[in-house]
Amino acid sequence: MLELRRRRLVAFDETKLKLNGGQFYLWAAVDVDTHEVLGFKASWHRSSLDAILFMREVLKLCRNKPLILVDKGPWCPWAFTQLGLRFRHMRFGLRNSIEQWFSQLKGRTKRFYNNFPNGSSLKSVQTYLAIHTATYNLLRGLT
Repeated sequence: MLELRRRRLVAFDETKLKLNGGQFYLWAAVDVDTHEVLGFKASWHRSSLDAILFMREVLKLCRNKPLILVDKGPWCPWAFTQLGLRFRHMRFGLRNSIEQWFSQLKGRTKRFYNNFPNGSSLKSVQTYLAIHTATYNLLRGLT
């Protein structure tokens, strides 16, 4: 179980994956200092509204409002401003922790051409991601 704590930096990003031939977006946030995956969300859209809804959930694990590290996704500035969050555009360096998590996940789904098997639903993808994330955090001694 993730615990509420003070966090200095959180890397925030999204990536595309496939489901039944279509695509969906996977949002994720990682504590840069501990490499703990704070949360994920699968959605059909990539918008400022999706970003703000996801980030509200992530903030429930933060005692403070950490600095958010993002790429230049146009959906982020408005969402983070609405939440009163400071953010910094960064493509490499400290954001590597989130890119590593996405890379490991895509390594697992590559067997299916990054397409979840036919008949899968967004709910079943969420279940798979919950197991993947818990295992990832557990193997790093974070849970």
